[in-house]
Amino acid sequence: MINYQELKAAMADAGYAVSDGDQWTVRDSVQYRQFCYHNYNGLVPHRDLMALAYPGIAPVGFPGTVEPKAPLLTILTSAVIQPTDQRPIVVYRIDGRTRTNVTDDCTFESSDPAVLEVDGPSITCLSYGVATLTVHHGDLVASTTVISTDEPVPALIEPNTAPDARTLNSNGTVLTGTGIPSQYAASATDGLLQTFVIPMVSGKRVIGPSDDDGIYRERLAWGEDASICIGVSDLAGVGFESYTIAVAVQVDNSSCSFLLEEREGQHVWTTTKDPDYVVDDNFDNGVTVQNAMRLRHLKEAGLILKDVGTVTLTVHAEHIATGSVFENSVTIHLTKE
Repeated sequence: MINYQELKAAMADAGYAVSDGDQWTVRDSVQYRQFCYHNYNGLVPHRDLMALAYPGIAPVGFPGTVEPKAPLLTILTSAVIQPTDQRPIVVYRIDGRTRTNVTDDCTFESSDPAVLEVDGPSITCLSYGVATLTVHHGDLVASTTVISTDEPVPALIEPNTAPDARTLNSNGTVLTGTGIPSQYAASATDGLLQTFVIPMVSGKRVIGPSDDDGIYRERLAWGEDASICIGVSDLAGVGFESYTIAVAVQVDNSSCSFLLEEREGQHVWTTTKDPDYVVDDNFDNGVTVQNAMRLRHLKEAGLILKDVGTVTLTVHAEHIATGSVFENSVTIHLTKE
């Protein structure tokens, strides 16, 4: 991947005339051809594409290139279980943009076998306590903490935290809609999948959470109504089909729910009331699925929304192979001028 700003800076330092600003222009492409041809051995003209190309990848140190990250392991299993519970373990090796399931080639060990017993790619909880699960794959090692308790565990919600930068525009707005800021997003993740929810007014003004209780409160002016932006992002490349992803919206005594499904190569939100009903304007680039919608438009999905009241929206994600679940929930209290 090329950082064009760094590349333009290197070209300018070498005496080539580049355009002002961050955008890449036609003039930059012309200068880039000469810059590469004179400065980097092995780069040759590509007649068919009217450009230059390397036989393989760009050489190490090429301006703007990002140093490859070292490979790592990602462990997916239940972080919280109870005695007698048994859960599978799934391990992914992440090497650049390549994600490989290496579970069958790993060895596993528990820091406290009296709490957590490991038998191949599965764990069994034997008693209450905390144990560390360690995974070995060749020279790579990863570990995760498993807690055995019967106490409720809060979701991994991070209020006032922006979603992953890969799912945003360079100015911090979400990829769907028209310039929706992300600074008040409630986000949650299990390390592989991330969800975020952004409460808004009329699809343009975001609502911030209260410092006291985390509830999003807003007094609506005449002509304004409540909106939400929902995002689900596949951060590790495991595929949305690895999860069951649902959204539930509760407004006083009215409710509706949606499922993320693939239709004709695109992921869309469909209502559980009518599978043929699809929420309009879904954004899907293969990494993130996002949608900004006005709640009053969900009447066909069974939601009856008044101008005032309390809205609770929950995004539920369950990993199919392991049964591991995490949720992201926000509460919006609406009043009217």
